[in-house]
Amino acid sequence: MRTHSLGLLVMLQQTSSRRLRHLEQLVDFLEAATRELLWLGEREETEVNRDWSSRALNMQDIRQHYEVRGDGVGCWEGRVRERERGR
Repeated sequence: MRTHSLGLLVMLQQTSSRRLRHLEQLVDFLEAATRELLWLGEREETEVNRDWSSRALNMQDIRQHYEVRGDGVGCWEGRVRERERGR
């Protein structure tokens, strides 16, 4: 009986430790997602405020803006896929 109880306590401790580790990973993931959403909001602000009707648009700036935005989104997609595989 005592050995059985000890075994159950060990299993409970292992399960609790695993759950805590997963919870910490989830918190890290959510914090990263929040930072990414803030970053995307800032990038979107540039798009919304740009005068697209202007004939003086600097295409190099626009191209650079999209390259930076695209790289950030691509990195995020990789992190999401990695998290999904880790389930």
